[in-house]
Amino acid sequence: MKLHSTKLERELRRRVRSEIKRSPELKRESKRIQRRYSMPPMVLFWFFGTMLVLSGMDSLWKEGGLQAQLVCVTLLSLFLVFWMASHLMNTLYSSPALEAFFHLPILDADVFERQWMLFVRKSSGFMFAFLIMFGSVGFSNGYDLWGWLGLLFLIIGQWWVCLITAVWMCTRFPRLPYGAVVVSGGLGLFVIMITHEFLSPAVIGFVLKLADTPYWIIPPGWLTLVIESFHSKNYLIALGAFGLVAAFSYSVRFALLRLRQGFCLAEPTEATDSSNEYDDEVPLRAAAGPGYAVGPTEILDDIRQRTFLTDDAPDELPWFERLLMRGFNARQRMIARFAMDETAWSARWRGAAILVSVLVIATIFVRESSWRPSIILYFVGTYILGARFLSLTNPLGRAFTPSFFSGTNVPWYSGFPLSYHELSQIIIKLNCIRLLAFAPLVFVYGIATAVLYNYGWHQGAEITAKALCLLFVAQPAIAVFFFSSGTNDTSRSGYLSMLGVLGFAFAVIVFLGLAGASLFLENDGYAALCILAAGVISLGFHRTYGWAFNRGRFDLMQLPQQI
Repeated sequence: MKLHSTKLERELRRRVRSEIKRSPELKRESKRIQRRYSMPPMVLFWFFGTMLVLSGMDSLWKEGGLQAQLVCVTLLSLFLVFWMASHLMNTLYSSPALEAFFHLPILDADVFERQWMLFVRKSSGFMFAFLIMFGSVGFSNGYDLWGWLGLLFLIIGQWWVCLITAVWMCTRFPRLPYGAVVVSGGLGLFVIMITHEFLSPAVIGFVLKLADTPYWIIPPGWLTLVIESFHSKNYLIALGAFGLVAAFSYSVRFALLRLRQGFCLAEPTEATDSSNEYDDEVPLRAAAGPGYAVGPTEILDDIRQRTFLTDDAPDELPWFERLLMRGFNARQRMIARFAMDETAWSARWRGAAILVSVLVIATIFVRESSWRPSIILYFVGTYILGARFLSLTNPLGRAFTPSFFSGTNVPWYSGFPLSYHELSQIIIKLNCIRLLAFAPLVFVYGIATAVLYNYGWHQGAEITAKALCLLFVAQPAIAVFFFSSGTNDTSRSGYLSMLGVLGFAFAVIVFLGLAGASLFLENDGYAALCILAAGVISLGFHRTYGWAFNRGRFDLMQLPQQI
């Protein structure tokens, strides 16, 4: 079946242009849309990302030399692998085009080939990131023409290796939360790069520690090993690395075969919804009498008894969920239960407590040893302090889920009488309660980490307390980003919109600077002032965005990212 027709597209463009020329209103709208997309947000994202990567790589070159740069390239490449894996999973299983393909006479294998080639074409844009990373290595080491030609070959090879790694990860671990890893890692990289003047000793020390480990054992590190071997004139190692890349390239056919065999078009949820089954059963029920039921009756019984309007008694909930619901009035409790994703916070708290206990035991037994389990600590700290437990994720995830409607995506909450102030107030309350519940575990983690690295327990407790205070005052600003993800606030046309976005970005940078200063200032009074100033910026950011949101400055309708 032919899915693409250049002749048809050319004819459609001609008709659209003729309609626009005849209508002044359409002409004005067309110019407005062209201005909106004249500088897309991704261009600004890559520009600022390029500046940050170049700055960070230059600092690593001054402190750690080529070895530190290659470790950084490997880590950033691993981050891009997760990004590619997330993009591949979305293209294969979450693309809006799949709903159209389901109603067409087309084989699943043909759909897979089309989506796979689309993923490969769009993933070629990641070559720009590899160009920046390898280019910084070339500038720092003063490569000549032949060196730059070799780097160009390595850039293409690194993109191909990362692409194959992403395919194998999606094949072997299809249930990994790749999107959450990308968001968390990107936020961490942004904070590190913005505050590298404060964190440069710790970050460079961590990178140099990794330089002593076999970081090249993972596929994104194979071609960085080639650069190192050429500098040391050990060409045999480079030849072995190229052999690994060749064997890995051959293995991609097996990964694609597994993906192709497991791929099938999923039926739309509207077609599989069990509630549709009852439309034909209602006459049968009426004819059979009130005491007779045909097939399952759970949904109809819930509708008759209005179960969906009732709320569980707070005493029947687990202790953490009961703690969350105690701080709400009746309306807020109903909205929270209606819009909150299914969570098991009590079980998560117990899991975090077990991990902290393991860390404390490790602190007792490893304190006198010369070995420092940095990787284990990083994993445990990320698991406890990361987005899974603390208040960096949206507790009302269901309310902000995009819903496909009339060719556009709109946030789920836009179909209900819920205001910006009401939703943000519930989000801030939920996040603060979650933060309070996990605060004891975070304190234990911070003290144990400080003791393990031969710092005083009071210093660990002080830094942990400052970090918790910063998370508390940051909640209004964090709530803004949840709303921003479903609007066109960063893609609007006009100079005022661009100035507003730049003003918000400047406020975020100032907030991060104050946050970093509050953590590392020895004077507690100045640190408290920095935290207070950060809170004022966070609250002002929240109020200003709410003022624009309530006046309809942003559009909640967005075109799907891929058709």
